[in-house]
Amino acid sequence: MTHTRFGIRLRSVGEHPEAADSVGISVYRYRYMGVMLSGFLGGIGGAVMAESITLNFSVTTIVGQGFMALAAMVFGKWHPVGAMGAAVFFGFAQSYPLSVRTFRSLSRCRT
Repeated sequence: MTHTRFGIRLRSVGEHPEAADSVGISVYRYRYMGVMLSGFLGGIGGAVMAESITLNFSVTTIVGQGFMALAAMVFGKWHPVGAMGAAVFFGFAQSYPLSVRTFRSLSRCRT
């Protein structure tokens, strides 16, 4: 997104709308598309997160994950690749206690 024509225009509409308007970019249309795209991607991300944790959705399924996403963006220095690396790191950090607990319970069953 950062190097495509759409991504550059979307970022320019967000950072300096007057300059984008002077070039001929429809500011309201790009902002509307940006909101729709972020809502779509957020909905898919929430659905995948809810389905990967449990098979049903409850109110407390993904509590606090938005703050983790914001922390991943800051930790990744606002770059998509850095944010992805930070998100993978945070994901492993959150799943580590569960996997250790599962491994310990399986090792007790063998003896």
